[in-house]
Amino acid sequence: MFSFSLFFLALAFFVYGLLATTEGLKKSFGSSLERKIGQFTKNRWTGFLFGCLSTLAFQSSIAVNILFVGLAKIGAVRLYQAIPVVLGSDVGTTVLVFLLASVVRFDLTHFSSIFVIIAVMLFMMFRNHSLRPLVKTFLGASFVFYGLSLMGLANAPLKNSHLFLEIIERALSQPWLALFGGLIATLCIQSSAAIMGILLSFCASGIIDLTQAIPMILGANIGSAVSPFILGFQSQSDAKRIVYAHLGSKVLGACIGMFLIVPLAQASGGIFSHTGYQLAFVHFLFNLTLAVVFLPMTKGLSQVLTAWIPIVEDEDGMEARYLDQKALSNPTWAFACASREISVMSDVIERMCSMILIAFKTKDHSIAEQMDDLDDKVDFLEKEIKIYLSKINQSELSDQQSQKQLSLFSIATNLESIGDVINGNIMELAEKKRRCPYDFTDEAWQEIEGFHQSMFDNFRMAVNAFVTVDREIGKKVIRKKKILASYEQDLRQQHLKRLHDGDKRSIETSSLFLDLLSQIRLINSIATKMTYPIVDRV
Repeated sequence: MFSFSLFFLALAFFVYGLLATTEGLKKSFGSSLERKIGQFTKNRWTGFLFGCLSTLAFQSSIAVNILFVGLAKIGAVRLYQAIPVVLGSDVGTTVLVFLLASVVRFDLTHFSSIFVIIAVMLFMMFRNHSLRPLVKTFLGASFVFYGLSLMGLANAPLKNSHLFLEIIERALSQPWLALFGGLIATLCIQSSAAIMGILLSFCASGIIDLTQAIPMILGANIGSAVSPFILGFQSQSDAKRIVYAHLGSKVLGACIGMFLIVPLAQASGGIFSHTGYQLAFVHFLFNLTLAVVFLPMTKGLSQVLTAWIPIVEDEDGMEARYLDQKALSNPTWAFACASREISVMSDVIERMCSMILIAFKTKDHSIAEQMDDLDDKVDFLEKEIKIYLSKINQSELSDQQSQKQLSLFSIATNLESIGDVINGNIMELAEKKRRCPYDFTDEAWQEIEGFHQSMFDNFRMAVNAFVTVDREIGKKVIRKKKILASYEQDLRQQHLKRLHDGDKRSIETSSLFLDLLSQIRLINSIATKMTYPIVDRV
């Protein structure tokens, strides 16, 4: 007799296993994954492979796609980088379905139960250990296999129920209705892999055949693109283009596939004898075809999408545009959001740095007003970034992620400190300079310009090290800090020589000259601190 409680218990084990595996892997490798994203997506082929492997690891193409749509939404990845990853993630989930088909093909109920017992024991033993996320990954995988095996046992009595078989026959006699059912089921469970697991179990039990399952496979594929679409369709970024392209390709492919149900069933039946593998092959063939069609035209597709789907940038200065509240449940994504907003802060600081010398060359008070406005924006962004980072659940963070959170706090603070130095100390010196009847000597001004340019270059290099998470660039910034300190001493010696020569203008502007050098060096020192978390990272 069929037991609903046993079936839903098996489904609960299966879905929980998928979620636990994803969470465990995110905690174990989420921060390293974030650092490697740029490297892995340099070209379409490595991006495609990265999408495949990420989905196989996290056991969810929806999770990987949502992650990359989120990164595109905040500008951390570009359209041409994300398209191959999304295509790869869809193919990656087919490998997972083949693994699930193998579990269904060979009765692993007893082995999977033993794995669950071992995993639970390890999970209890490593309660406060750094290996706990990896143990949770193992626990999740064992629940996936156990839930799928248990589902097969729960479904076995259904093949003898004439009433149930008749209901299934009528429900699946309309292929388009079956497609819609697969779509809705995927949206409800938020896992196309879970729907594939249920279909594998039904096919293996003889409840449905492959021709009945194919429309639901196609519907599940569309459903896997709907969740990322909901996340990104209103975004004013590349994320909007990605989700439209992803969902559009799935719908187009599914519509074509609906007219090829019988040929698809025959082709898979000619290759595999087991129904589970046949189902997995149809799923694989669908996503591989989309990848073969669209992957070679990644750059052209990016250009077409850019032209067809315009993005309207929000010019509101006092707004934290990239701190997406929905990302707080995913630390990797949330850190990417905060990093993108910190990049906006650095752009504002860069603009303030570029205006320093202008403030000393003009008597126009509008420069001071502009500096005030820019500093207000820096203060606002720093406050919003810190509030945003503080909302991330501390208990959900690995040690590496906790360090990442602290480094982002520190970098935001350092940028705000640079803003205070410019708008406070340096602008006060600029005001004194406006009241001074004497100008800097030509030689002194050239020295100031050269020292300022060196600081400016090093600041940009520090920002570049932060954006690219490049330790070698960070080390260069730290080395240049020492060079600038020596440079300042040389300039002070040159200034002292002019004083000894009795230069009237040098004497009258001496304190301004020396104080300005000190403040510029202070900016460089604070900027260098931004690279310490990167250089010290293991």
